[in-house]
Amino acid sequence: QVHLLQDSTSVTSVKTLAASASFKSRHENSNGFPEDNLDHDVSTDNRVVKRKNSNFVRIISKQMVGIYLSVWVQRGLRRHIHNLRVSTVGVGAMGYIGNKGSISVSMSIYQTPFCFVCCHLTSGEKDGNLTKRNADVEEILRRTIFNPVHRVSMPKGIHDHEKIIWFGDLNYRINLSYERTHELISRQEWDLLFDNDQLKWELMKGRTFDGWIEGVISFPPTYKYEFNSDKYAGDEPISARRRPAWCAIGFFHMERASGWILTEGRSLIFRITARCARST
Repeated sequence: QVHLLQDSTSVTSVKTLAASASFKSRHENSNGFPEDNLDHDVSTDNRVVKRKNSNFVRIISKQMVGIYLSVWVQRGLRRHIHNLRVSTVGVGAMGYIGNKGSISVSMSIYQTPFCFVCCHLTSGEKDGNLTKRNADVEEILRRTIFNPVHRVSMPKGIHDHEKIIWFGDLNYRINLSYERTHELISRQEWDLLFDNDQLKWELMKGRTFDGWIEGVISFPPTYKYEFNSDKYAGDEPISARRRPAWCAIGFFHMERASGWILTEGRSLIFRITARCARST
């Protein structure tokens, strides 16, 4: 089970650092977990779990500025989890600040290596933002390292896992005008909207997440709603209006333990249907 929580009391926020070198040295890769030690903090809160007598226990939580990843498992499965590692990559200001980037968790369940990646990519609808989003993905793939020193049967990077779950605010937009986008939403023309989706085109052209496929989109764009409302936000000046889009995305990859060969496994991309009150 993977839960994204709003529990700001259980973790300490990462303060934005002025110097990119200092940020890189402290936050790019956090690999200091003793092997099989599931109580090591990034953040755990077993007191809450015990008090509520939950069937689930939290394995690890990590926050980097506005990105927060928390991994939970059924209580009986905990003793079968090993090789816990976490790696963070900042790709924001100066290429390293963590307002944009990823948190990744690597662990083995029984003998199967899993990887969970939570990310927040470059936002915006200006020229160059799409290219930067694709570049963010490549940087995350390149700089996420769980085991700097090679160890037999221990995954080093994201692609070395048999099961990969990648999700977050990827910020890909719809290449239509504000008015045309709302017109198609009002008519529930999801196919026409999806035909202009940036991620769909980037996947087709092999520019990002090469080899992954996506299922059918049959729900309205999830960005950007007014708080506690079914209405899209529309209070910005005309020049600053943000077009609705499917920004919140999740990926699942499953393959045999024979390498990163997509024909030997399955890849699926799904859009998260939770309403996004704000995205930046």
